[in-house]
Amino acid sequence: MSQPQKSPPTKRKFSLHPKASGEGHQLSWHMPKPFQRNPPILTDRRKREIDHERPAPDMDQLRHRGFTGVFQRAGVALHALFTRRSSNAPKPSSHSGPALVTEDNLMFLESRWDEVNEGGAYDNLGFEDDDGEPVDPSLLDDLDNLYKIGQRCTFIGQDYVNWNVCEPDGKEHAAKDLLDRQEVPRMPWHDVACVLSGQIASDFSRHFIQRWNAIRTSRIRLATKGTSEREKRRRKPLLIPSEPCAPWTTDKLDHVLRDPRQASLCQVQALRSVSIWSLAVPAGNVKRGYRTEFRRWLYGHSPKPVTPSPNERERGLETSILSAYVNSILDAKSFILIENQFFISYIMSSDFNAQVHTDTPEDPSRNKPAYSAAADTDPHERLPKTHQIAQVKNRIVDAIFLRILRAHKEGKPFRVFIILPLVPGFPGEFGNPTSRSQHIIWHYTRLSLFSGEQALFPRLARQVPDPNDYVSVCGLRTFEEWPNGNLKTELIYVHSKVMVIDDRLMIVGSANLNDRSTRGKRDSELAVLIENNPYQSDQPFCPFVRRFRRSLMAEHLGVLPTLKRVNRDEWSDDLLNDPVRSEFFHGVWQATAKRNAEIFEEVFNVIPCNRLKTFNDCKEHRQKIPMSVHSPRKALELLQQVRGYLVRFPEEFLASEDLTPPPGTMEKLAPALIWL
Repeated sequence: MSQPQKSPPTKRKFSLHPKASGEGHQLSWHMPKPFQRNPPILTDRRKREIDHERPAPDMDQLRHRGFTGVFQRAGVALHALFTRRSSNAPKPSSHSGPALVTEDNLMFLESRWDEVNEGGAYDNLGFEDDDGEPVDPSLLDDLDNLYKIGQRCTFIGQDYVNWNVCEPDGKEHAAKDLLDRQEVPRMPWHDVACVLSGQIASDFSRHFIQRWNAIRTSRIRLATKGTSEREKRRRKPLLIPSEPCAPWTTDKLDHVLRDPRQASLCQVQALRSVSIWSLAVPAGNVKRGYRTEFRRWLYGHSPKPVTPSPNERERGLETSILSAYVNSILDAKSFILIENQFFISYIMSSDFNAQVHTDTPEDPSRNKPAYSAAADTDPHERLPKTHQIAQVKNRIVDAIFLRILRAHKEGKPFRVFIILPLVPGFPGEFGNPTSRSQHIIWHYTRLSLFSGEQALFPRLARQVPDPNDYVSVCGLRTFEEWPNGNLKTELIYVHSKVMVIDDRLMIVGSANLNDRSTRGKRDSELAVLIENNPYQSDQPFCPFVRRFRRSLMAEHLGVLPTLKRVNRDEWSDDLLNDPVRSEFFHGVWQATAKRNAEIFEEVFNVIPCNRLKTFNDCKEHRQKIPMSVHSPRKALELLQQVRGYLVRFPEEFLASEDLTPPPGTMEKLAPALIWL
């Protein structure tokens, strides 16, 4: 009996317009290109754990290579505990595992952290390093030792770091000590952050979606066509904004959001510093158009080459952070408080080959942008026109100068509080000629504030009797007595990026005050402008902003109740409500900063300080034995007079030295833009 022959597979066909012969014109239908290959299967990395197929790992590889002694033994015990199974605990059954939900071939793993069972087992199959390692009871004693070390050593391994001494290396050596803890203090940081809930969170989520999609697209283009790497990068999903949902909060966060002392209903605005490269904003067919015009000019079909207009050249650029800073400063009524990691603004160029900078050119199209987007407007449109050559083009310091000048002409008090790091955050011995990275940042900071014709203080000195009546520039420093009796000091590195205006509004985000962060064409930055809700209160200030500013100043002055050293009997806390008053600005703020700086210089011979004008001065200063070493008891008595952390900024430090990098050095060969 003959076997039935299996007919060959036929292609799906579609009939189009029939021919005259009666036979239909047929077209073969093929699977679209993206699906010709095997479609990618998205699986959860932890699925093998559910099927109990994950091989047992090598414990020697799981241990951190930096763990030694008690850390190594305690690490084994901790790993065994975190795998949540003890030697006498039964293996979890299949029905006790987390639910695996399948939807459109996408798998999601749902699991949670459970409480400790009576048998000493933790059950959480969602933990990626579940290896079923039994707990050795003899190792539990080492956990107590690790706990004791944690009590004495808050920062383990490279968490104990001083950025002016060395930078942390790779993650594989996270537990390795880079510093001598008996000699080198850890550098503390000061930062500011906030929690946002509401529609503003949706705005920021859309920004991150744009950034993700832009990076994904750029990485695909960088990979060679037809390679597996390009296909691998194409599998990364594009993100799409989702529908609004209720905010996810933990118990503690929910408590904070409901506490009127910590949270408040405010009006907020998302700010960005982005451009075409960071968000992949479509810029039209601009490049090809210019190439065509150039060819026409080259072959004589056009009288002159076409150059891009400012609007076309900056299409897709958003500088709303810079606009918010400039406009808020110009609209300030009584005071400005600025804390930032950098302050590099509006420095004139001495290079004749520098690009001519015109903030408000004569081209009328710049004042009337062709595109109806707020991001295309000039952030300096409210400032006077200038055609000077500028190396640093953001004009924040120019806005501060103009606002102070207006207050002086009106005869009204106006204060500007600026807080910066005392030393730039680069490795090196500040004041040593080899610390070029630190000196470059210091050089540009001085050109913005203290030296040069366009710096803030020299410009003010030509217009007002005493610039110190309007501006105060400070840093932060602290000290501690170690268990061995040694006295140590270290600066507090200011990493925050915040500005408060009149207790009415504040800007907090990631943008430094330099061209790199504010002009949009380089680093992408985020910030938020917070101000009072006009529908909730008729007060001239925002209660949330005032509470924040008061606590910030109280911390720097040492009167915050939660501080270790609190001194609250010397002046009334009511002065914090009005920082414009001379009793506060001169009698408290500047007097505290000056006195603290003098004590630190006398006790520790700190660097930087105003007495050191040259590199030789710094070298001789380091050879002196400080009071903290030869007379520790007397030094401790003086340190008891320190109030808070505020110190005067040493604006005259290395004033007699040329801090530009010498020829032939790496810092000189590198483009100046990386520092600005």
